[in-house]
Amino acid sequence: MWRDLRAANKRDAGKGGIPPMLHTAHGWPALPDHGRWAGNMRLFGTTILLAFGLLTSTGCMSSRNAREHNYVILHEVGRGYSELIFSRREWGGFWGPEGYIGFRDVGYSAILSGAGPLYTNPFFNDNPPGRCIGTITMNREQSRVTLSMSRVVSKPGAPERTHAHPANGTYPIKSVIIFTPRQQEAWLKDWTGSRK
Repeated sequence: MWRDLRAANKRDAGKGGIPPMLHTAHGWPALPDHGRWAGNMRLFGTTILLAFGLLTSTGCMSSRNAREHNYVILHEVGRGYSELIFSRREWGGFWGPEGYIGFRDVGYSAILSGAGPLYTNPFFNDNPPGRCIGTITMNREQSRVTLSMSRVVSKPGAPERTHAHPANGTYPIKSVIIFTPRQQEAWLKDWTGSRK
């Protein structure tokens, strides 16, 4: 049955749809679902919070275990030389080019010459490479090494400016490796060659 065309612009009963000119058995409502967008936003917000909570908990767990990853391996080379291999867990940030970073293991090394226990401006192999100055104190009795270095950040020829090295701190000596005469000769050959 045809409806009165004069009523075509009036709101129909129910959900507020515009009534069709031809009445059919199955109409469709014109009222939008206002709660759908709000529901999607709540879901999105919940997802973000869960992801942030997961990343934060991962970082906290890694920081609690950082002490297990911060240590020194001592190489007793001989002829007055010692080599320190530092292993340290550092926070690398949340995101990088390859995604989530979190904590990462970073390595440094230093070569000490003399009896010590205080070594001033020793050779320090930084990561990334760069010039460093400062002191390293090795307490053999307590099997501990204290690193107090600074990175030189000024350009050549400019007044010297430094920043405290992020690896500064006290490390336990995890193990001691005494070089054999053959290892000693090979190490000294590499060391003297790199200094030329």
